[in-house]
Order: sequence, then structure tokens, then C-alpha cells
Amino acid sequence: MNRIERAWLIDDDIVPAEQIGKEYKGTRQLLARDSAVISQLPADTSVRDHIYIVDPLGNVMMRYGKDADPTGIKKDMTRLLKVSRIG
Repeated sequence: MNRIERAWLIDDDIVPAEQIGKEYKGTRQLLARDSAVISQLPADTSVRDHIYIVDPLGNVMMRYGKDADPTGIKKDMTRLLKVSRIG
């Protein structure tokens, strides 16, 4: 876990409720509404409908639907971290 950080890119002016922050303790909330990062994320419909895995250099490594199976994501992350030479 020391090689992974969770980030929530907030692309609007709505501040998440304090309770949400408590439920997802350790997740960084990053204001990105005017950021070029959002426009560069691949999405079939909306970037809000996906979970992205991004490496320390900013490369999108994987993309999952918002209802993806967590077990599959964990398996992919284990494999990715095993072969990764950065981060």
C-alpha cells in the first residue's frame, strides 16, 4: 500500500460532505475543474463513469467502469506493481 495513493479529482464546485471524507480516509481530494488532466482522460461517455489507474509519470495505465469488480482490480494492481519499475 505504500506504493499506491488514491485521489479523487473533483471537477465541479461541489465540496464533498465531511462524512464522505471520513469514509474514504487517506483519499486525496484534488480540485481539477479547470485542469487539463480531466480533458486528457479517456472516456466513452463521462470521466465520472470510470476508475483510472495512473502511474507516477501521469500515464493512464488502466481504466475500469465505475461498477468494476474490486477483486479484478486488485488482481490487475498486484500484477502491475510486480512488473513496475517506477513508483
